[in-house]
Amino acid sequence: MPKTKSSKAPRKRVLFQGKALPTGQEIYDRLMSKIEPELVLKNLKKLDAPYKKETKAQRKKRYARYGKAFKEYRTQYKVWLSRVNLAIAAYKRAVVKASEKVSKTKEDAALAELEKQMKAA
Repeated sequence: MPKTKSSKAPRKRVLFQGKALPTGQEIYDRLMSKIEPELVLKNLKKLDAPYKKETKAQRKKRYARYGKAFKEYRTQYKVWLSRVNLAIAAYKRAVVKASEKVSKTKEDAALAELEKQMKAA
């Protein structure tokens, strides 16, 4: 029996700092909607309808516009990705710092206990 979209279990969202990371489609749509709204994924299936009567020259011009849009998308995606990487690096530094603080607290307590035992002996 072939699988249908409705029989597919939804994928679990990955969390980062308690927030769900966006899916690839959400990232694409968020960036492309600001560049060329015609090219967001929900519009692709109905993209040909408004342009049925366009000439070859008009189509060439539109495709050139789309080409520029994809070039700008790649640029914006790199910017977005660098911001994500910066956030991850900052989070990693914070986790390491917090871990070191916990370790130091435990070490200080163990040393204090050892000193106490040595004085009592």
